[in-house]
Amino acid sequence: RERARRRPTGAGMTAAADPVNDWLEAFAAFERGLDDDAPARRLQALRHDALEHFRSVGLPSSRDEDWRHTSLAPIARLRFALPCPPPAALPTSAQLEPLLLAGPAGPLLTFVDGRFVPGLSRQPPMPAGVTVADLGAALRAGDPGVVAHLARHAACRERPFAALNTAFLDGGALVRVASGQALAMPVQVLSLRTPQAGPSHAHPRLLLVAEEQAQVAVVESHAGWDDGAYLTNAVTELVVQPGARVEHVLIQQEGPRAWHVH
Repeated sequence: RERARRRPTGAGMTAAADPVNDWLEAFAAFERGLDDDAPARRLQALRHDALEHFRSVGLPSSRDEDWRHTSLAPIARLRFALPCPPPAALPTSAQLEPLLLAGPAGPLLTFVDGRFVPGLSRQPPMPAGVTVADLGAALRAGDPGVVAHLARHAACRERPFAALNTAFLDGGALVRVASGQALAMPVQVLSLRTPQAGPSHAHPRLLLVAEEQAQVAVVESHAGWDDGAYLTNAVTELVVQPGARVEHVLIQQEGPRAWHVH
C-alpha cells in the first residue's frame, strides 16, 4: 500500500491550480532533459503508459480506501519542480557519516536529489552473481534481468503514486542476488535531498531481486537537508523467489516540511 508521511506546510509556496495538469507539465520538462538515445527510447513507452494511467485517475482522495485518513490537499495545492542538478560542493563523507550504518563499511549506493553519486558510494567487489549498482547504468546497458522485472511488481494500475514514480523513472538502485548466494553485510541505499529554491519532487526507485535460496539485507534510507517543502515519492520493487530470505528496512529522516510517499 502507498502511504504518505505528513509534514506541516507553510505559506509562501507555489500554488497549483490543476494538480494533474501541473504534473503533466512537470513530466514534459523532465522528458525534454532526457538523452535522445536508445536506452531512453526503450523506457519511453513504459513512462508514457504510466503517465497516462496517472492522468486518468489523478491523485488519490479520501474516497480511496488506502487514503481515507490521509488528506493530500497540501500536495495538490503545490507546484513541484525537479531539483536542480547536485551542487558542485557535494556533501562530504564526514557530513554523511551520521546517516550511515554503524559497523563494518558495506556496500553503499548514494543518491543526491535523485541522482547517483559514485564518489559518495561504496561498491566493493561482490561475489559472483551479486549486483549492487546504479539502476540507471543497468537500464542504459539493456540488462535483460532488469528489463524482466522493472515495473512488473509495483502495481501501477492500483497505485497512482507508483505510476507517477514510473513516469519519472530515470535510474535508482539495483540489488540483485543470484540463486544460492548470500551477502554477508547489509546494503545501504541512501537518498538525500538538498535545499532547493522552491518545492521540488524526486522519485527514488529500488529494484531488489533475490533469486531462489538467496539471502540479502537492504537498508533504504531517506534523509533531507532541505527545510523547505518537497515530495519524495519512492517505490521499492521486491522480487523474492522461493526459499530466498530478504530483510528490508526503511528509515525516514526527511526534512520538517517534507512529504514522503512509499
